[in-house]
Amino acid sequence: EVAERNPDSPWAAWSMLALARMDHNPPIGQEPNLETLRASYQRIMDRFPDHPAAHEAALFQALTYLRSQREADARQAEELLWAFLEAHPDSDYESLAYFLLFEAARILRDPEAQILAPIRRLETLPEDPYGVAVSSQDYWRVASMAEFELGDLDLAREHYQKLLDEHPTDLLAFASEQALKRLDEVEREARERVLRERQAQAGREEMP
Repeated sequence: EVAERNPDSPWAAWSMLALARMDHNPPIGQEPNLETLRASYQRIMDRFPDHPAAHEAALFQALTYLRSQREADARQAEELLWAFLEAHPDSDYESLAYFLLFEAARILRDPEAQILAPIRRLETLPEDPYGVAVSSQDYWRVASMAEFELGDLDLAREHYQKLLDEHPTDLLAFASEQALKRLDEVEREARERVLRERQAQAGREEMP
């Protein structure tokens, strides 16, 4: 009724989104009609392109493709999300878009995107007026993937340390301490190996 009586009002956008969200979450035992649902989100985006409700609609539309866990659908979601970020670089929903891009990268088995998306998500989190810290899981995800997937030890160390600094009593704090010690050991062994190789090379060069 709100959307029909005041079709051009800001409340119409929120009302249309609320109706779509009800269809997105049907009663237990029922499945949403994804094609109809995507069209509902698209109508909001076309009618109110700069409204926050349209930004939410864009993310929920991408989410309809991620639910299948199929690579073809994940690529479609990825395209939609990048298009959203390009069209709305200053959106308050930018960080959430990167969160969904991480899920798409996971389905597509893209290790580089899996690490870059969480990093960008942390970098674009809107400022919280209550000063709530980034969750320990966010830092742990980036740190562990940087260490084991990318081999970027500096990036891993940075986020393990952030976890310790901001969540010193968290269950993951001890694991982060152990991870930092492990990184120290890996780097020490690497330095010693390089030194041995240089010494061996120098010895070969001195031989007549």
